[in-house]
Amino acid sequence: MKLFRFICSDFGLFLISFVLLALAGIGIETMLVPHFFPQLDDGAGLMINSDADTYHHFAMQVLDDMRTRGLAGWQLSPHGAAISGLIALLYYVTVPSPLVWVVVSAAFCGLAVMTLLRIGMLCGVARQWMWPAALSLICFPSAMLWFTQLGKDGIYVLGLYLIIASWIELILTPSHAAVRPWVSWVSGAAGMACLLLARPYMLMILAAGFAVVGICWTLLQCFRSPDRRHLLRQLLTIAVWIVALFIASHAFKGNFNSWDSVQKYMTESAPLPPSKIDRWLPGMQKYTTSLVRYRLRFLDLYPHANNNIDPQSIRSADDLLPYLPRAIAVACCQPLPFGDNGMLPGASQTIFSRLMQLETLIICSGLLCTAWAGARGKVPTAVLVTVLALTAFVLLPAVYIGPNLGTLHRARYGLLIMLASIGWGHVIQACLGSRRTIESA
Repeated sequence: MKLFRFICSDFGLFLISFVLLALAGIGIETMLVPHFFPQLDDGAGLMINSDADTYHHFAMQVLDDMRTRGLAGWQLSPHGAAISGLIALLYYVTVPSPLVWVVVSAAFCGLAVMTLLRIGMLCGVARQWMWPAALSLICFPSAMLWFTQLGKDGIYVLGLYLIIASWIELILTPSHAAVRPWVSWVSGAAGMACLLLARPYMLMILAAGFAVVGICWTLLQCFRSPDRRHLLRQLLTIAVWIVALFIASHAFKGNFNSWDSVQKYMTESAPLPPSKIDRWLPGMQKYTTSLVRYRLRFLDLYPHANNNIDPQSIRSADDLLPYLPRAIAVACCQPLPFGDNGMLPGASQTIFSRLMQLETLIICSGLLCTAWAGARGKVPTAVLVTVLALTAFVLLPAVYIGPNLGTLHRARYGLLIMLASIGWGHVIQACLGSRRTIESA
């Protein structure tokens, strides 16, 4: 009984996640890649030509400058990759081995699992039934690979979870017994810092999403809340939250070199054909044109990537709205091991694609469980709608901008696992909780 209580505790869940990922990362980099996949080994236990290999290369360049010039040679974001600056600093104070980052990444992922447990509890699942669902974050093969190689996925998922959990606590469930406002504010700020380091453009998307959700929530509460003082306090919280996100997102343009290459492509690329949307809604032309050009830029950079999906579907702004139903299906349910997944012929036969298909099928089952829990009223409606809206704000631009299933799976994984784990937690609670009630009776 004491062991079960320890496992269900925040520290116990963190320790299990940390140890599991640290051991898996050491095994992958010292045994699996060098001995079983030597053709993929870059010499440091990382997969050659992968993001991890690139980050390690950038970090070693910065480390060489630091050895010559000291801390004056350190850069936060060499070549636009902030994670490489952190890795270089870690190499400088310890040893220049990717295994050092494995331990740090395992700690970030352990904190992400803890935060997912917190979100599940806010969604009506008891702690003792939510912890196995929360552990699903690190149990899928692709996630195990991302989280144990050099990368920013652990920081990115942690940042998303901290921001979403803080919003739920401060805005939607301020009277929840477990909510401590100062902890929510600090964790929200920490989430913004994580996203600024990992995927800073996501702050802009989240800021827009929170603005829309906040406005809708405000209009609803104006008609429902009799306590005007409480409503005013909540409105002030929403305003501060959204302003903080916009300020943090503005730092992206000034501090990351990758923005310059994006802007250069946007100005030098050929003009798009005229569209009806631009004529009907001239104020939207800047945004629709940018969306299409981002997508075309991705396809220009990676024209022969195996997991590219629907590469010819969008060529002008007029194609954006008709593609929306397909974009929703791609965001949530692709690739599945059956039906047309939109990939190039032969792409679905690789081992990584087959794993992605299996993972998508399992995650879809969790999404169905969440829909069941929502329909039965087990999840607070405001919380569920907010999480779904934010998920849509993050995933739909990702589908439009990066038409590649591998890239999309990486961007959506944390959000879809969050939704699925809420459903799995409610199913576990309904099955095991009712059995315990019957046995005690």
